[in-house]
Amino acid sequence: MKNISRIKELCNLFNLTKDDFTAFKLFFADRILLADHDGSICDTNLVKDELLGEFCRSLLGKTDKNGEVVKDDVVNKIHRGAHGLPMNMIFVDIAKTVYGRDISLDEGQVITNKLNDYIRPSYMNRRIYDKAAEYHELLNLLGVKQFILTGMENDMIESSLKNHKIDKYFSGILGSEKKKTEWVEEIVKQYPNFKIFATGDAMSEYKATKREGTVFMGLDFENRKESLFPEEVPVLKSYDELVKKIVMFQKSREKQNSLIIEKSIQNQR
Repeated sequence: MKNISRIKELCNLFNLTKDDFTAFKLFFADRILLADHDGSICDTNLVKDELLGEFCRSLLGKTDKNGEVVKDDVVNKIHRGAHGLPMNMIFVDIAKTVYGRDISLDEGQVITNKLNDYIRPSYMNRRIYDKAAEYHELLNLLGVKQFILTGMENDMIESSLKNHKIDKYFSGILGSEKKKTEWVEEIVKQYPNFKIFATGDAMSEYKATKREGTVFMGLDFENRKESLFPEEVPVLKSYDELVKKIVMFQKSREKQNSLIIEKSIQNQR
């Protein structure tokens, strides 16, 4: 009874009618959610914007290849332009472009690990996006298996989820110890009767989860990444928009199925 009452409250929060809720529930009946964290649940992406320049000056050097002080906007421009790529690749680019140095991907990974330690204190206390907690709570009440798919270290994501009291909604964190594509393969093998629904703010999530039967929806809560996705990928600006898009998708699919059945019946006459 308590769950039913809470589900009704959450439906009201997202302005879901009875028909909308039925469609929403049917959409997830055979799906597992793979959700990005940075820039999708919390604004933790902004930590890198705020601290990346400072970090580069402290670790890689205060001056660039021309002897000028390394500016925040220079490294941030490279970081944003490569959004969705692994940070070790981004540091290879920063080292070459800004400092005139050639470093390997392994060296880039060492720098990435140091960056994670550097931003950790600020990372834990970032803002959670409006209605993110309620969205994942609703899915949890519906029995949907939810996983975080991320390039960050598990302990950082776990601390962030616990800080916002939403860790109990997720079945696991698929983090930096494996590539996102490898995690997706594992999930597919582990849950062969389920399809994937994935959300994220970067091409890395889109590419990793792209496969037959997968539905991917882009998130752009900072109003800056829409152009990164192919035209066919819907890009949502809020959790309200995400919920509405899921409902619309399911209703459209049901309509298409009805037309197929109707046409089949007509052909048999």
